[in-house]
Amino acid sequence: MERKQAIFDCLIRESLPMFRSTAYSVLGNAADADDAVQEALIKAWKSYHLFRSKSKLSSWVCRITLNVACDMLRKKKREQAKIQKIQQESAPDNSDSESGQLEQLQSAIAELEEPYRSAITLGVLSNITGEKAAAILECNPNTLYWRISRAKELLRAKLKGM
Repeated sequence: MERKQAIFDCLIRESLPMFRSTAYSVLGNAADADDAVQEALIKAWKSYHLFRSKSKLSSWVCRITLNVACDMLRKKKREQAKIQKIQQESAPDNSDSESGQLEQLQSAIAELEEPYRSAITLGVLSNITGEKAAAILECNPNTLYWRISRAKELLRAKLKGM
């Protein structure tokens, strides 16, 4: 137990900025990003026995952070959709604002399949290098760039249809 605690203390000390950056790039809000990181660290702590040493612990926790942030974004999207439906029933439509477009983009990213969502989130929206993003995603940089390109195509098609 003490060894596990020491490992997590070191992980948090060294990788917390990366976890926050990853969550922030998905959620766009510092408070939500901190909540996502906290939830991810708790999940990692509870699931530590499932960790396989094939990758770095920080990469594994970063992946958990990304998944938690995407889940939070989906939940937020559902809540906003309910609120928007109620507002539409009582007021005229004002969805052409920039914030509406940003929400559409965030929701489109959240709906991408996992490899593309992770690639666009870590490779484009976060503050980490492509090489580091590729290492976290356990692929080579060329694969990462291909996934980013494909994700952009999927996003263009999805947003064009909206």
